[in-house]
Amino acid sequence: MSAIPPEPTKEEIDQLRAAAIQKIEVGGPFDPQDVRRIKSDDKYIRRFLLQHDNDQKLSLEMVMDTLKWRLENQCNAITKENVPQEFFDKGALFVHSRDKDGCRILVFSVRLHQKGTLDMDQLKRFFIYWLERLEREEKGEWITVFFDMCDTGMKNMDMEFIQYMINLFKSYYPWVLNYIIVFEMPWLLNGKLALCPPCPGITTTIFVP
Repeated sequence: MSAIPPEPTKEEIDQLRAAAIQKIEVGGPFDPQDVRRIKSDDKYIRRFLLQHDNDQKLSLEMVMDTLKWRLENQCNAITKENVPQEFFDKGALFVHSRDKDGCRILVFSVRLHQKGTLDMDQLKRFFIYWLERLEREEKGEWITVFFDMCDTGMKNMDMEFIQYMINLFKSYYPWVLNYIIVFEMPWLLNGKLALCPPCPGITTTIFVP
């Protein structure tokens, strides 16, 4: 995790919550489960403030964007039972062990993924499934994303999906990334990964040869 901003005060958390509730009451619709979390979970509100260095305006914008996105994608309704089994069987995306800080590791074994062979909407839902599962199991604690690039070729580099993954952390899952670790990046693909949108102030990317 990159440098940590000052810890939000209880007053700052309450201020952001009050502003969000005011917008929720005149906007919407939103998922009632997400609204209850905004109203009751200080730790969740705190994460939006940390993501934006305690900037109330930017934090509020992210809260509202997140509520809208979560309803559109039915995040609370995604379960193992309604994700195609073939995504689990493929074994390209899974949770394994913990990093040196004790954070769970979400592994993307890129060589087992071939761009264009799976329905992109379902693939995105599969990724959301893992993020939601980790949110529940780890109670919002940091996670690390591990890109296993061993034996990866151009046919495996799905930039649309990788950019989608990174954007979710940047836009809808605040202050949850500890590290992004890229393992054995082929030199031919260095330029490809550089095209991914950065996540300033969110995380540290480590390249392991």
